[in-house]
Amino acid sequence: MSAMSAKPAASFANALIERHRFEEAFVFWHARHADDGPGALATLASLSRQAAREHQHQLAAGYHAMHTALRRGSRWYPGMLAERLLPLYEVAVTSDRLCHDAAQLEYLHQLGVLGDAFPPIIARYRRLAARLQARTQPRPASHPATMLNPPLEAYRRPWWEPQRQPQMAPWLEPDRGTRFGSSEHSRHDRRTLLSSDEQDAIDEVYDRIIHLRPTPCVAQAFSGHALAAVRRAPPGHGITVIDDFLSSEALDELWRFCLQSTIWFSEHGHGRLGATYDNGFNCPLLVQIAQGVFGDGRQLLELKAGKHPPRLPGESLHGAAGGWQLQIWLTPDTANLDSASGGMVIRDRDGRTRHIAYRQNRAVLFDPRLAHGAASCDFRDDHAGARITMTMLYA
Repeated sequence: MSAMSAKPAASFANALIERHRFEEAFVFWHARHADDGPGALATLASLSRQAAREHQHQLAAGYHAMHTALRRGSRWYPGMLAERLLPLYEVAVTSDRLCHDAAQLEYLHQLGVLGDAFPPIIARYRRLAARLQARTQPRPASHPATMLNPPLEAYRRPWWEPQRQPQMAPWLEPDRGTRFGSSEHSRHDRRTLLSSDEQDAIDEVYDRIIHLRPTPCVAQAFSGHALAAVRRAPPGHGITVIDDFLSSEALDELWRFCLQSTIWFSEHGHGRLGATYDNGFNCPLLVQIAQGVFGDGRQLLELKAGKHPPRLPGESLHGAAGGWQLQIWLTPDTANLDSASGGMVIRDRDGRTRHIAYRQNRAVLFDPRLAHGAASCDFRDDHAGARITMTMLYA
């Protein structure tokens, strides 16, 4: 689709989104571009980036929501045009991911969110996870297949997206003493291509949004002191810790959104999962929080969340592009079985290593160029006990 032909469609979609008529905007966009899935997704991504650059947060969120519905839609979400969903792609899965998804679907079924069609689906997930665990055997770290270990996107990228090669910033100084990548590759973490029969067993659910918890704005998203602390000049070492960052209502709503929404599509090894703005980590409350931190003073570059398995060693320290990163821990402290676990490690500008302890509703604002990583975690082993972190990156 050319830029010229995209402009009238975008203008009409803008008008619908700005009037909170998302369903109409989605149906209109789908009708115009259903025969060009790759072009539609690329255009939506471009429009959302443009809106973000112009600090039009609601508009950017609307385009991200349409991108999600088009790429990740199911017959349960958004519930419109289910018979004309975009196809997914050849699936390579891990047993870790299958076990997580089965636990989340069971949690939602117990809440009454999902109907009686789901217990058989959950059972199929668990049978497939057990089959994959039995099929794979541990390999030594020196085994060629383990050493290569291509990123998951190389196996599971959509058919319309080119393969991207991983890159590491040349100025990063990794922590040579940390554990990831130095031990035997977990067999539960190994990606396995499914047979056509195995893929058919989970195809209508896997990698699609089944439930997106309605989570509207709240009257007050932040505690009384939070924004003043953010907007003060950061200290010389580039790290600011703010406790009780969100209001109690915003914190509870956001945590429940993360627990209930089936948005955990990204896999980062060792059972770690991620959710991104353009693939479902998007609701009015999130936009309210992301917009409120700096107002219109800084462009929001990235909005995402991470979820850890109950027990995990610490991450290798890493860095990213410049700007400001705000990280908020959402899981209740009662789920943390070891008060020394679950926090993060940051190397400040003077080269000193700082250990920041985990605490629910604690926000850490820092320069992401500083080497940083999650500390080891020991959390309760159930769906509601997972360590969940929300991250916002600003220019």
